[in-house]
Amino acid sequence: LCVDGEFCIVKSEDTIIKVPAIMAVSKFEIANILGQIELSKQRIKLNSFTGVIDSGILYRASLFFVILSFGVLIEYAYNNSQIQKIQQQKSTLASKNNLPSTQIQLNSIIKKQTKNDIKQTKIRDILYKISSLRLDSSKIKNIQVDRGSLSVVLSNKSDATILKKEFINSSISSQEDNTLVRIRL
Repeated sequence: LCVDGEFCIVKSEDTIIKVPAIMAVSKFEIANILGQIELSKQRIKLNSFTGVIDSGILYRASLFFVILSFGVLIEYAYNNSQIQKIQQQKSTLASKNNLPSTQIQLNSIIKKQTKNDIKQTKIRDILYKISSLRLDSSKIKNIQVDRGSLSVVLSNKSDATILKKEFINSSISSQEDNTLVRIRL
């Protein structure tokens, strides 16, 4: 069914479609139609931002990014070489000092030594506090470090009470003529 000479209504596969009249009247091949199409002589300039961005600025910006990329690449290569040197020094140091090869074993040794350092620092702090107190040093008979405590044997009970007041984690016990003060670490 053709309407106003230009368009026709066609039923195809239970669908009504409005098509140009030339398509409804005759059968055609797409290759024939493409050969008949003439392209326009008018052209569109794709460089539409020439007034906003100068080509010199574009070249300078691209040069900047190229130089920046080379700088990042050089920095990456330098960092990789430094990492390799440090890893080499680490393995040399480990073999020189007979350290274990795995990181788990090294971390275990570090953890153990850190605990030991903390304990030794606490002992030094306690001994410094004891030495700074006004105790009669001739009355200090013995200082001994046990597993988790520092034991100070004094001959004078009044000095023991001074130590008890100074250290919260401490206990006093009497032995014969002496007084034992245990300070937990």
